[in-house]
Amino acid sequence: MNSTARRPIAFAAVCLLNLIVLLNPSTAFPDSAEDHKQRAEALFDKRDFDGAEREYREAIRKKSKDVDLRVAPAETVTMKGDWDGAVAESREAIRLKPSDADAHAILGASLAEKGDMASAVAALREAVRLAPDFAGAHYELGRALDKQGDLAGAALAYREAVRLSPNDPDLCGKLGQLHLMKRDADGAIPEFRELVRLRPENFQAQYALGGALELKQDWAAAAKAFGEAARLKPDFASAHQHYGFTLGRSGDLDGAVKAYREANRLEPNKAINHSGFGAVLENKNDLDGAIAAYREAIQLEPRNALDRVNLAMALLKKKDFAGAIAEAQEAVRIDPDYQLGQEVLNQALDEQEAANVK
Repeated sequence: MNSTARRPIAFAAVCLLNLIVLLNPSTAFPDSAEDHKQRAEALFDKRDFDGAEREYREAIRKKSKDVDLRVAPAETVTMKGDWDGAVAESREAIRLKPSDADAHAILGASLAEKGDMASAVAALREAVRLAPDFAGAHYELGRALDKQGDLAGAALAYREAVRLSPNDPDLCGKLGQLHLMKRDADGAIPEFRELVRLRPENFQAQYALGGALELKQDWAAAAKAFGEAARLKPDFASAHQHYGFTLGRSGDLDGAVKAYREANRLEPNKAINHSGFGAVLENKNDLDGAIAAYREAIQLEPRNALDRVNLAMALLKKKDFAGAIAEAQEAVRIDPDYQLGQEVLNQALDEQEAANVK
């Protein structure tokens, strides 16, 4: 066959190829693993984790020995809460590249979520060994040790994470919480102050600082922090309740009354709000108001011996001996080992007897 005869066949083949490309470009020029990876990253940023996982798996299919591609879907499935999938993907990444710290960190964090704390700690210790400057791995190690009950080890891990990433507020918060769990106000306060510095408009940061200062019994400073938390989130009843308590302890009884009224408005069915309100009113010598507040608290929590005793003492001040005796007796019945209840009962009986003698 001469070249003239071949020319129409070649032309037809080119036309057919152009038509295929127009109808389905991927048939002629299939996507590379990198194309799928880039699409997966874009979908991940849009929080389309299912789509991202599909694209990563397609990238892995085309480039199965790329360890970075193995780590990426492991991270993606953690965002979906698929811990079994994350464990499987990260273990495969480790098989391909045992020195990959990211894979060990994801494995450890995923095992921790599954409750296998011993294996989680081992994987995370390997991650920080491989990458000593990996703040996230130190943080996850701290979380795992915390869940394991090793508070001292958790504090060391969190402290290292903070050193490596000093402007991360989450780390300051975690370290502060650990100190609070150990009733270590002096350790918690600077961590929460740093958290407030990094997130001055975050009500939770202010609330956490207030809690540490309250533990320290620095009432004025605690009231300032709780007041700021209440300002930042006006519907946060617990902030108003603690604001009222610390204002009362610092001597601002009028401010405490106002804060407790707001706490009761927001959470009228919370006994501690009413009992705290009663204590402030009693300190203001508003005995009728205090008695009403204590009765409201008891109605919500009938088996609270402390509220019974508070009510008994307020009734005693009103010379209502029968009422005081009844409440103190009920407190002792609820908690026979409650020494204050027995003391108030004895006092009420003595005062009643003295009044009868007169």
